[in-house]
Amino acid sequence: MGLKFWQREPGPTEVDATLRDLLMNRFNLTAVDIDKLLVLRRAGIFVGRPVIRLRVYDPTLLNGEVSEITKFLDLDTQAQAVCFEGHTEKGRPINLNARACQEETAKAA
Repeated sequence: MGLKFWQREPGPTEVDATLRDLLMNRFNLTAVDIDKLLVLRRAGIFVGRPVIRLRVYDPTLLNGEVSEITKFLDLDTQAQAVCFEGHTEKGRPINLNARACQEETAKAA
C-alpha cells in the first residue's frame, strides 16, 4: 500500500487478506471465487488525497493473452474482466464497487 506515483506499478498480484475479507463479507464471494481473481494497483489522487486505486479482475474473462495485462491501464480495454474497482488510502477502509463481471454474474443468478 506504500506505492508512490513515481514508482513503477507492481503488476498483477493475488488478493491480499484485507481485500479477501471485504470480498467475502460485503460481496458474499467464496474463497474459491476469490482465488481466481487478480489485483492491479496504481497510485492516484481522490478528492485531493493520495490513494491507491484498485482493479480486481478475473483473468479468465480477458480477450487475448493474460500476460499482456501488466498495468492498471491495460484493463481500460478489458472492462468485461473487471469485477471490482475502487481505492484505498492510509488509515481508511477500502472503497470498492462491483463492476462488469460481477454485474453479469448477478443477472445470471
